[in-house]
Amino acid sequence: MKKGIHPVYYKDTVIKCACGNEIVTGSVSKDLKTDICSACHPFYTGKQKLIDTAGRVDKFMAQKKVAEDRAEKVKQAALEKKSGKKGEKYMTIDEINAMKAKKTAKAKEKAKEAVQEEPVAEAVTKVEPKAEKKAKKTVKKAPAAKAVKAKKPAVKKPAKKAKK
Repeated sequence: MKKGIHPVYYKDTVIKCACGNEIVTGSVSKDLKTDICSACHPFYTGKQKLIDTAGRVDKFMAQKKVAEDRAEKVKQAALEKKSGKKGEKYMTIDEINAMKAKKTAKAKEKAKEAVQEEPVAEAVTKVEPKAEKKAKKTVKKAPAAKAVKAKKPAVKKPAKKAKK
């Protein structure tokens, strides 16, 4: 063997498992650490064991929370775009009913103001055009001539042979 190109070999390397088991072997590393060994592996022990290496479950839960937050932001942005107001959330049934009541109250007030401001003569003149419109609607228009489509020539189908 060539000298100076090979790593140092340690004959008393200790492999330490997370379960506490220690195995002495030879290696180029002085000490080794492992998460699972033959003393705690389910294949050898027959017992199932959940191993969370490097916090994979926590990492998954964090990614899930980020995805849910992002989905909520997108949903909120869509609502803001639809309503035209920032920060607006869903309306309750009571709020919707209150809004409808305000609209109907305003419409009634406008109708009262319009009746009070209009003289009686103007109201009569407005009725006459409506009567004319009804008269026009009752007159039927002559039906327009329909375009005649050319029919395809009939093709005779071959006669079926009778079964014996």
